[in-house]
Amino acid sequence: MRGVMRTIEFIAAHPLFSGGRKDALVSWLRWHVGLRITRQPMVFDYVEGTQLIGRLGIRNSSGAYWVGLIEPDWTGFVLHYLRSDDVFYDVGANIGVFTVLASVVRDADCVAFEPVPETFSYLQENIRINGSPSRIELLNQGVGKEKGMLRFTSNEGATNHALAADEQSDSAIELPVVTLDDVVDARKSPTVLKVDVEGFEHDVLAGAKQLLDSPSLNAVMLELRNHGARYGFNENEIHKQMLDLGFTPTIYDPFERRFLDWKRESATKLGDILYLRDIGVAEARVQESPTFRVKSFDI
Repeated sequence: MRGVMRTIEFIAAHPLFSGGRKDALVSWLRWHVGLRITRQPMVFDYVEGTQLIGRLGIRNSSGAYWVGLIEPDWTGFVLHYLRSDDVFYDVGANIGVFTVLASVVRDADCVAFEPVPETFSYLQENIRINGSPSRIELLNQGVGKEKGMLRFTSNEGATNHALAADEQSDSAIELPVVTLDDVVDARKSPTVLKVDVEGFEHDVLAGAKQLLDSPSLNAVMLELRNHGARYGFNENEIHKQMLDLGFTPTIYDPFERRFLDWKRESATKLGDILYLRDIGVAEARVQESPTFRVKSFDI
């Protein structure tokens, strides 16, 4: 019950939810009762005519159903920044909430990486119901510092991750891994790179030296929540690396369309950080972007 109340509080407090606790409870009930009664996946409206498929236990789909954009700073940035001549790399794409925005709504080229086969099948289905745009390339692979095979968890939904050397899991499966530099060799370099891999960011960036040096790359989104400790990674080193490469850490406010000074989330967590190489370019782009309808809001 405590978990249910936390979820309802999350929905009610979200900036893209127009109701209060009562409406949040109704939304939660519609989701859970509807899926349990029909025992079928639920297709629901997402952003600007796009759709997603909802399933019980899939956090990213339930969050998108309840509030539209579960991470409005990052998803809002993708909507406002990307253009049709851009390239978006989605590392840790999960079911495709970012991929759909980037390539279906914004018509950018997109390369999406999702290693876990079941989750990858959900990603494929979400792209399929949105018309399977030819500019989306889906790769059923993980990303690391070198090409090879790694063990991953497979039953933890949005928190599936590469297993550390001494980590055990009943759901462990061995899956192929590529480097971003290998991928870039055969494709365009990204304009925007999103990396959400539950602490494995260090190895992802270690295999992306060529990509990170590319002048076309102007924005990198990294989730640095100290999950890297499971691998012995110090995420402060990642932060320093990005600063040394000339990136500035920021927070994006999609409602005011402005970039805020970044502040460390806590003593142990850097937080979710948007790194920009040229803030002036980003500022001009987000100001020129059209508005987008999300639930009952225009952002």
